[in-house]
Amino acid sequence: MISYLTSFLDPLFSLPTWEVTGILLLVGFPLLTVIVGEIAHRLWKAESEPLANAFYFLRNYALPFLFAGLMLRTVAGLEPGHIAIKLTDTLVGITWINAIVSFFNALVFSEGEETSNRNIPKLFLDLLRLFLVALGAAFVISFVWDVNLGAMLTALGVGSVVLGLALQDTLGSLFTGLAMLSARNFKVGDWVKIGTKEGVVKSMNWRTMVIQTRSGDDAVMPNLMLGRQEVTRFMTDDKWHIITLEFELSFDHPPEMVKKLLQQAAAATPGVLKNPPPEGRLVKYDDHAVVYSIRLWVANYAPVPLIKSDFHCVFWYLAKRNKLIFPGRYHRFYRPPEKLVPPSFDDVGQLTDLLVATKAIPRKTELLQKLLANATYATFRENERILEQDEVADNFYIITAGRVSIDFELDEEVLEGEESLEPIHLQTYEEGQFIVFKTLFNNGPTPFRVRADTDLSTIAIPVSELEKFLTEDTQLAHEIQEIISSREDVAERILRKAIPGYEDQSAASDRIQIMKHMFPN
Repeated sequence: MISYLTSFLDPLFSLPTWEVTGILLLVGFPLLTVIVGEIAHRLWKAESEPLANAFYFLRNYALPFLFAGLMLRTVAGLEPGHIAIKLTDTLVGITWINAIVSFFNALVFSEGEETSNRNIPKLFLDLLRLFLVALGAAFVISFVWDVNLGAMLTALGVGSVVLGLALQDTLGSLFTGLAMLSARNFKVGDWVKIGTKEGVVKSMNWRTMVIQTRSGDDAVMPNLMLGRQEVTRFMTDDKWHIITLEFELSFDHPPEMVKKLLQQAAAATPGVLKNPPPEGRLVKYDDHAVVYSIRLWVANYAPVPLIKSDFHCVFWYLAKRNKLIFPGRYHRFYRPPEKLVPPSFDDVGQLTDLLVATKAIPRKTELLQKLLANATYATFRENERILEQDEVADNFYIITAGRVSIDFELDEEVLEGEESLEPIHLQTYEEGQFIVFKTLFNNGPTPFRVRADTDLSTIAIPVSELEKFLTEDTQLAHEIQEIISSREDVAERILRKAIPGYEDQSAASDRIQIMKHMFPN
């Protein structure tokens, strides 16, 4: 066996040196290239992208230039001072320095859940790599081309000063961007406010930040501007936000009542969290008004303008129903013509005329005025809840304009695994009809939920005033009893059809008994 190998290798060793080197290079280079490429491919499939890129760079640039340099020296036999040798030596030095830095970057600064360097911006690492490669290239050029490194650095320094003066704004944006990216104060998807611009971060790089405003436009903000302005970042990732709204109201209103109404409006506003609870506060006494504020907690910053709008709408209806006075409206010089001022229905005469127009209670004017002595004109917003299920009602409502829905809300215990918790629609009341239940007269809980389908106008009569009136007008009492009984029959049929076996449910038995007590046969 040994003699066989000797007989095979003897001709190879008998060849000239350049031939041996050429054969080794021609065989070894393709083999090494295939091995390095296979390693890079496996690393890429294993999602180790930085290390795979380093191997790809070694295969595509560093090894080919090294092969070219060796071929020129050994096979072509060029002298070390030849320009082709100097060029290849320069390229070999720069590419191998770049390859070494790439491997160091991939091994030391690789991103991952367990590494402490995952917060270092990629741009910073790229610039560090560029600096090290440039420094290495300077030494390579100085060594290969016999250039005075000190003179070259001096020339570069002078050139850098001139270039820095010409590009000071660009460089300012560059370094501000680097500082911003390094600090990681913002990321794509964050809501920010920069000066007068507010929007969501769409993209960010070393020079600019692009935010998409609420109008849908893209505002391009140079990083240099970010370093000169106050920037507010609104928290994301399910962090809560506080909205603070202020109102000026008359000195005539009890503060506790106003704070209660503000909190009631917050509870009826979509998007406002119930926990932490809204906070109504008296802020200060102004020259002509008392300033109140309400702090609302919301889960997401994006719909804040819509939540503010909804709250203002809800509070307006509450303020009108409770006759709150906004003093600011009386300090204006302009007053609209009387024909443009909507009716306020502040006195009994106006309420009586309104009730007569509905034909809800066909009685003489004198009797209606007696009934409406302490009544109020109450308006409700579309989708606002007038009465909650199980709430004790204080007023008897007569609808003068609009429409309401009567719904039955189910308890989770009653459903026993059913997916839908949608209320069961029972009836719809319109203009001229009453919002009344039997429990109204025994101070019991309202059996159903009453919700405004449209903007709603009503006459709200206190229950005590209605009871006094009905003791004198037994015919009207009988008519109301018939209305309640007929409504109860319809409601029971709908509930039995919608929830088979509903009466057998233990959690529902209390409400069924209440309904039977309310509407005896």
